[in-house]
Amino acid sequence: EMELLNGSVFGVGCYNNLEEDKYKIEIYGGDNSACKNELLKTVVYTVPRYNRMIKYEMCEKYPDHELCQPYTNKTRNMSEKEFKRIMAEYEKSIEPKKERSLIVKLLLYSLYIIIPFVIVTTIYMVKIKNYKKSERRK
Repeated sequence: EMELLNGSVFGVGCYNNLEEDKYKIEIYGGDNSACKNELLKTVVYTVPRYNRMIKYEMCEKYPDHELCQPYTNKTRNMSEKEFKRIMAEYEKSIEPKKERSLIVKLLLYSLYIIIPFVIVTTIYMVKIKNYKKSERRK
């Protein structure tokens, strides 16, 4: 059984990693374990650098884009101009999809109106035709 600092678990990190940080975490056996005070595992954890590009309006519009993540190395050597170009291309690529999805939604919703209208109209036309026939027979 392993005990971490009197049963507590601690996290290592920083909210403003301006550059990539590496943390080396060594896990030792607790006082009550079979491996008392022995090194059990060493974990090297790398925290990506802070992404300064998230302050731009494009990241507010598309927060799920890979270049708009708070901590990423993908924008390390990227200029502001290049970032804006990539995001503009991304926006252009998804706009037609948005328009298509809107058209499809409108068509589907219109079917919910058109089909019942056609059915009701057909029923009433048949009823009117039958009524006219019955009136002529009288």
